[in-house]
Amino acid sequence: MARSFLFLLSSARTDGNTELLARAAAEQLPGDTDQRWLDLTQLRLPDYRDSRHAPDEWPGDESDEALLLEATAGATDVVIVSPLYWYSVSSYAKRYLDYWSKWLSSPDPASRRRWPAAPCGA
Repeated sequence: MARSFLFLLSSARTDGNTELLARAAAEQLPGDTDQRWLDLTQLRLPDYRDSRHAPDEWPGDESDEALLLEATAGATDVVIVSPLYWYSVSSYAKRYLDYWSKWLSSPDPASRRRWPAAPCGA
């Protein structure tokens, strides 16, 4: 199976050390490896609200969530390109991980089939 890397830039500083390091690492991938780069600071992704136990369905906001879901589901490898702030990832990366958690816990069976069971780092 061909590998496809999704690089998620999540630093408030464009072209910072973290991004430069990720781009240098990506240059080491085989030339025929698919790479997709998305900048989380440029995507419309509102703060996440966990509404799993609310009487209404998941809220539908005007955002780039569908784009991010499609990109995540289509990748074999996801690289979160984030600087560390006090031993934590950036707020942009944290928001992405909140949405990923939402996608994984979706009650929709079709949504759950997107995510094959694989160990982290496989």
